[in-house]
Amino acid sequence: MGSIANFTTTAITATTVVTTAETVIATLNNVSTSLPGQVIRFDSQCDLTTGTLATAITWRIRRTSLTGTAVVTLGPTVSGVAASSRGTYDIEGTDAPGESSGPYVLTVAFTGATTNATINAVILQANIGG
Repeated sequence: MGSIANFTTTAITATTVVTTAETVIATLNNVSTSLPGQVIRFDSQCDLTTGTLATAITWRIRRTSLTGTAVVTLGPTVSGVAASSRGTYDIEGTDAPGESSGPYVLTVAFTGATTNATINAVILQANIGG
């Protein structure tokens, strides 16, 4: 069965990520499932410039906020990560929250960074399957 609901947020203004602190870079509000067996599929892409001495990136998609339950964790990723370089990264995963409604956030954290990173553009999408 196809997707029965789609949610998207896009940010194209530069956002600063402070050295190694996990930081929210995108928020999807009011993502809702109406049936217990529904699965949310997340598809995200982020274009960023790493800070000085960055050696790895950890991505998370969390329920509600920066301190919410991590439903997707990718990393720490070291492939393609170089200090003070620009790259585009795909972040994908799923969540099966049951009947639920609320926000999801995409976060990023860097290992070893001694200067701030810049998020150049980010998109976070959620598709609810039937």
